[in-house]
Amino acid sequence: LISIFFINTSVLADNDGFVVGTSDVPLFEGMKNVESSLVVFDKPDGRIVFTETEGDINLQSVKDFYLDILPNLGWKMNLQGKYLREKESLEISFDERDGKVIVKILLLSKI
Repeated sequence: LISIFFINTSVLADNDGFVVGTSDVPLFEGMKNVESSLVVFDKPDGRIVFTETEGDINLQSVKDFYLDILPNLGWKMNLQGKYLREKESLEISFDERDGKVIVKILLLSKI
């Protein structure tokens, strides 16, 4: 049985400097969580979290930030550009829309 949670946007904050839906993926300064984008699938054998952040920030600065900070948090990049840590994988993609940088985050964890 799969549980799907759509989070009420009125109760979300910037999660103390972390990307909402995660406990330790830092939120780049000047970016904000796109609260309506958060989707969490919670299953007995793991979970899937998808969310987005956005901001009026330089795209290369955001990319450089994640390339620098994620290894310090135990994430190792594999050949496909995904990050791996213990029983988790993390995909981060970058886009620009309407003059804003959009960061899409997909976190997969296995229990």
